[in-house]
Amino acid sequence: MYSQTTTKNVFRHSNDYDHMLMYQNIHEKLTSTIRKVIPEFKEEDLSFDKTGHCDLTVRTFRYKGDNMEQLKSALLEESFVKSAVVEGKYLNLSIDSNFLLSIMHSSISTTGQYPDVFQDPERVSVEHTSINPTGPIHVGRVRNSIIGDSISRLLKRFGYRVTTQYFVNDSGKQMMSLYLAYEKYNANKQPTPELLLDGYRRIYREMESSGSEAEVEEMIKKYEEGDPVLINKVRKIAGVMLDDIKNDLKAIGIKIDDFTWESDFIVSGEVKTLISSLSDSIKSEGEAKYLELNDGRKVFLTRSDGSTLYVVRDIAYHMYKLSQSDWLITVLGEDHSEHGKTLTEILKTHFDLIKRLDFVFNAFVSLETGSMSTRKGNAVTLKELIEKTYEKSREIIVEKRGEKDSNDEIARKIAISAIRFNILKVSASKAMIFRWEDALDFNGDSAPFVIYSYVRASNIIKKSEMNMDNETSSISDKELAREERTLVLNMYTYPFILSEAVKNLKPEALANYAFMLSKTFNDFYEKCKVNDQDSEITIRRLMTVTVYKSIMEDISSIIGIQLVTEM
Repeated sequence: MYSQTTTKNVFRHSNDYDHMLMYQNIHEKLTSTIRKVIPEFKEEDLSFDKTGHCDLTVRTFRYKGDNMEQLKSALLEESFVKSAVVEGKYLNLSIDSNFLLSIMHSSISTTGQYPDVFQDPERVSVEHTSINPTGPIHVGRVRNSIIGDSISRLLKRFGYRVTTQYFVNDSGKQMMSLYLAYEKYNANKQPTPELLLDGYRRIYREMESSGSEAEVEEMIKKYEEGDPVLINKVRKIAGVMLDDIKNDLKAIGIKIDDFTWESDFIVSGEVKTLISSLSDSIKSEGEAKYLELNDGRKVFLTRSDGSTLYVVRDIAYHMYKLSQSDWLITVLGEDHSEHGKTLTEILKTHFDLIKRLDFVFNAFVSLETGSMSTRKGNAVTLKELIEKTYEKSREIIVEKRGEKDSNDEIARKIAISAIRFNILKVSASKAMIFRWEDALDFNGDSAPFVIYSYVRASNIIKKSEMNMDNETSSISDKELAREERTLVLNMYTYPFILSEAVKNLKPEALANYAFMLSKTFNDFYEKCKVNDQDSEITIRRLMTVTVYKSIMEDISSIIGIQLVTEM
């Protein structure tokens, strides 16, 4: 039987995450102080207030005793607590915003980022995209790539050693059809993505009309037997399509580290070894072999002719990844959710899975024209999406700037950012329709809105005559304006957003936080003049802008926004 290399269990529970992020956690400090008065106090009863009524709220209704005044006195002893107001079983806290600003700015000045992080030795494999190389990526599938890439960037930011993976399907019906079509219709021509795709669609139409797939089935059998000539020929054809997919991914800022071919596990004999290791659990239905799951469902491993099914090669692939990593994350379309559950059960039941294995399922993206299919030829490709978004972006930039020659690079960055942000911001489990007017709305929940707020922050710093390196010791203790306080408090919560995004594998939380923080900054920008103020106020507000700019750069590097300094 296969077994995993002995390593520690990779999963860190939520209360273990904070030690990876280096920052002064006032939430943790306040919880500790509250427990001196209420020993059984639960951390979730101290929360950041989102109503603007206060900064943090302590809820005590679930605890016995009349201890509110004692609790108030204890918390007021903390130097960063400015006020505490009792309202029934709630204690509303106001925090010294200058204190929060100082610790954030100090982190950025000394370590280059807020929050800082130390490296964790755990190795993470993130598999995403993994579409059959039978055609270009279309809009319906690109969400998988954007989510997977953002998760890998998020985990790297958090200190993990991350490798991104693509499992190349070169063994099934679709790949055999692609290769057979080339051999039948275009064997004397140089294979190109367009030529191969045209043949692929043609052969599927013929098989649908004739109802026969005999040639493809015979080819699958030869492939399963490890025919080296056939495998090399199919790989060559698949490689043409795969290179095209790589270029499309590169265009939106995605690079995958490792490509593993299904046929590797056939040629190496690992598929046969795996089936042999399951011999005590395998059942037969005629000549076909299957495993029975806990709920009685049958998972077939081989067909009646002895050829294996995809699930066997995917198990072998996961065993390979488990030998290399401590935590496996696989991003799949929602139509593969049952496969993910099946794979998890088999690995736990038959291969003593002890490491962390997570699946992130995503619903498909569609355009207003409807759903798409590569085989049917009605797909809008990622190339087409990028070019059309770029054209629309450039039109808007030219209209705003009145220039044409210098706008190409800006328009291209905004287009890529708009695609990634617009797709990422929606919860992965929800189906979505991509609309250009939403993605490129400079006044809405969009990448251009986020980028424009960053441009504003950059311009403030550029125009300032203050040398922040020499001036940071003199921070005004005058009361902050409401918009200023709100921005500082929202920026302070960034480590909590990061932690939750990692714990739940939801990079969309960062996209939504980026939009919220941009709106908060714009309120600050409109109401709080930075330069030409009392020098101590100018210094404080420049610190605020510097922290904002740094956080936005950090978020953008994770979710794939390509920032510019002018628009």
